[in-house]
Amino acid sequence: LRLLEQAAWSKDASIDSVATRLHMTSRTLRRKLRAEDSGFQHVKDSLRRDQAINFLVTSRYPIAEVGRRVGFAEPAAFTRAFKQWTGVSPNRYRQELQLQGPSPNVFMSKGGKYVYKNF
Repeated sequence: LRLLEQAAWSKDASIDSVATRLHMTSRTLRRKLRAEDSGFQHVKDSLRRDQAINFLVTSRYPIAEVGRRVGFAEPAAFTRAFKQWTGVSPNRYRQELQLQGPSPNVFMSKGGKYVYKNF
């Protein structure tokens, strides 16, 4: 997962590049992810979502910069993805955090990162 986390928002975030770095074929990586009832895009999206929430909670980066840091070239694409992941725009998410503090769906993981859990 750490390798996937590093690749999730990099320019070479393809299944082929990650599989190569794991010393396996992309087919083997797909099969292993499928055995875990997951997929590369799902893992990549989850990591991007968690990292975006971490930036929104812990930094003052503008929304466009948060999107760029998690691998989105266009702020609008990041906003659409974030809204699909959480149900609200990144700007709205940050505003609600300032008003209420972290929601019950946001918690700090063992690694010290804020992550989102959709219950």
